[in-house]
Amino acid sequence: MKTVNSKKMFSTLVLGLFLVSMVPLAFAEDDSTDNDDDANDDDDTNDDDRLTRREVVKERYENNKERREKTADKIKEIREDIAEHRAKVKEARENLAERREELKRICAEDPNSDACQDVKEKAKGDSKEFLLRSVDRILSGLDKMRDRVANSEWSQEDKDKATVTLDQYIADVEALKTKIEALTKENTRENYKAIAEELRAKWKEIKEDFKEFAKNVVNRKLDKVVERMNNAADKFEAIIGRLSEKGVDVTEAKSLLSDLRAKLDEAAAAEGREQHALLKEAHGILKKLNAEVMELRRTLKSENAGIVSGNEPESDDKEDDTAEATSSDNTADAATA
Repeated sequence: MKTVNSKKMFSTLVLGLFLVSMVPLAFAEDDSTDNDDDANDDDDTNDDDRLTRREVVKERYENNKERREKTADKIKEIREDIAEHRAKVKEARENLAERREELKRICAEDPNSDACQDVKEKAKGDSKEFLLRSVDRILSGLDKMRDRVANSEWSQEDKDKATVTLDQYIADVEALKTKIEALTKENTRENYKAIAEELRAKWKEIKEDFKEFAKNVVNRKLDKVVERMNNAADKFEAIIGRLSEKGVDVTEAKSLLSDLRAKLDEAAAAEGREQHALLKEAHGILKKLNAEVMELRRTLKSENAGIVSGNEPESDDKEDDTAEATSSDNTADAATA
């Protein structure tokens, strides 16, 4: 009987878990650029408003940090579960293989000997253990998929349909587990083989739906990331437009924005691993665009301050910029982990 590969079952899901907090915070407020310039042109700038912007950025950064930590914990949990089940099945498989070799060696001498009968009984026990561990591995995968569907971006109707299917599979596998647990040394080799074949057939049936569920869960999640990044691109376009109106050279920013749009169009048309890879590339461009826009804003503020006072002022927005840049760097780590 082929073993159940939980690693393959979860690999697609893990990809989706990496893609959190993809959008940087260069635009903590849509009118932040205008407000920055007004701060240099108007001596009566409202310090409370500037403090509020810093608090908004800080809150968003802390929320993103919490989401990244939860994602890391979830990934760790999945990996540990995969490793645990894989180790158990591997151990059972190795024990069964060793017992078969022992069976061949001892029974070849005298099939009717007490030693041969003893080894046959032990082989049945090893077969039962292997089947039970394989069942537990399947059930673990189904339970996790059920949770993923419940927390997915699907419509409630689609969630309900998938949940009904998964619950039926869980019930079917639980019924097989009961049959396996009931096996004794008195059962024949054919009894064990029949249940093994039944389990293999059930897993083949489950696997097709499982792959489709996993694919759809991740694709919906990645589609949401594409949507959020397109929203980010729209906001950057507005900021770049305002900077251009103030005489700032935005050639490089426009070029990066164009590259970002093109990459997001590719990602929107892709699926699965390909879409994930394209989104990682898009996020890299988004980081560069964020850094470029932040630098242009700082340059503009510095120039405006120089016109007013002849000196570069103490910028109350430094904390905002630092928080935004740090948030962008950390989200890149989450996306490429």
